[in-house]
Amino acid sequence: MVEGAESEQGYKQSPKQGSKQGSKQGSEQELKQKPKQGSKQELKQRPKQNPNKEHEQYEQEFDYQLRKVKEGLAEIFVPVEKKISKQMPVFYNPIMKLNRDLTVLLLKQFPEMSICDPLAGTGIRSIRLAKELGSYKEIVANDLSSRACALIMRNMQINDVEFAVSNKDANLFLLESKGFDYIDLDVFGSPNFMLDSAAKRISRGGIIAVTATDTSALCGTYRDACRRKYWAEPVRNEIMHEAGIRILIRKCQLVGAQYDKALVPIYSLSKDHYFRVFLRCEKGKAAVDNVLKQHSLFWLDGAGKVTIHKAIVGNATVGKAIAGEAMVSKATVSKAIIGRATVGKVHAQDARTGFGPIWTGQLWDKELSRRIAASASPAAADEGPSCSSCSYDCRLFSKIAGEAETDALFFFDIQKIIKHEKIKKNIKKSVVIKAIGDIGFIASETHFSGTGVRSNISYDGFVGVLKKLATH
Repeated sequence: MVEGAESEQGYKQSPKQGSKQGSKQGSEQELKQKPKQGSKQELKQRPKQNPNKEHEQYEQEFDYQLRKVKEGLAEIFVPVEKKISKQMPVFYNPIMKLNRDLTVLLLKQFPEMSICDPLAGTGIRSIRLAKELGSYKEIVANDLSSRACALIMRNMQINDVEFAVSNKDANLFLLESKGFDYIDLDVFGSPNFMLDSAAKRISRGGIIAVTATDTSALCGTYRDACRRKYWAEPVRNEIMHEAGIRILIRKCQLVGAQYDKALVPIYSLSKDHYFRVFLRCEKGKAAVDNVLKQHSLFWLDGAGKVTIHKAIVGNATVGKAIAGEAMVSKATVSKAIIGRATVGKVHAQDARTGFGPIWTGQLWDKELSRRIAASASPAAADEGPSCSSCSYDCRLFSKIAGEAETDALFFFDIQKIIKHEKIKKNIKKSVVIKAIGDIGFIASETHFSGTGVRSNISYDGFVGVLKKLATH
């Protein structure tokens, strides 16, 4: 552990009581020489206070500047950098605070776990978990950078927490370990390089948390990159974020399937520049087979509507499948069931442009989503991740909890459908949701889109609601 200076350099100690030097204090000579308090002479002689004294104390140990930040119940030192990048001496991204808030809230809903943070950076995630969870089996923070490990240990010290710190390659660290109940892959870019070792070392019933920041590939800006990294064709339109997160989930599931581990999503989040998914591990061949049957291809026809084809690995027959375009023959395509949204064409010149395969099952565990939303509310706790930003986080977690209640794949985009169906009146989302509920269907907002509605109503039924509302 790197030790810091325990006292400010150059600090002069007070004379000991009873010494000759001490006995002179208060003498007539001293009083005459001592300038009057507040006088110009006294102000000139007064030593200047350094507001960054504490920062300087720790900077003596490191070859880069530090600043102090507070997040949740933790207060840590992080590098001073103008731009968030891999070139930072130790990586810290303040934008990912919500990501870490969610991690704390989710893990609070489970019994004690052994927790692994293989790409720990400043240690902020591990420190917050140690301070905010209350109880856990163990926490191990690992980072390949010795600078990161030194900063983690300093940050542990100032937060009065203690856990194991490792200085190894992340994959090697996991493979040499006995395994964990919770493994957090909060990567910069694609999580691909960590998926295999995490799948091998996650325990039965454990959770793998995966972050992907390469959303430009998953959402179709860089289609070739998505095919190479995720073995799927992306789509670029209003459903691209949900499609992207489902592509990511499928890739994780394919890696886990090699080891007879079914990775089932229990919570999913699309925010800013990243996707975040939590996958619960179920062991066994039957569980894996059930997961793989829920992988499906989609294609966009000339009318701009999405239709689904059953899973590549399932019982259905795939028609013509071309790498990159994944087109399915009309003869084998079933009825459209996509939440049941209208989606524009990806390529106008191709009336049958496909996307996928994707995971078509649940994105959230309903009960877990309710508990997370409840624990994030201001009434649930006076301290913790929801306090500093509850006006924002509470709304988001509540929206996701509502969305989780609807068993529908994708969502309706109100503006897209109004334009496609040539409805000449804009209708508020809240009015549409209420109208759908009034006729016995489930409907909610979606956090994937500001103009989206997730519902179990059919596409024709949704259009009918819009047309009826447009006449009033």
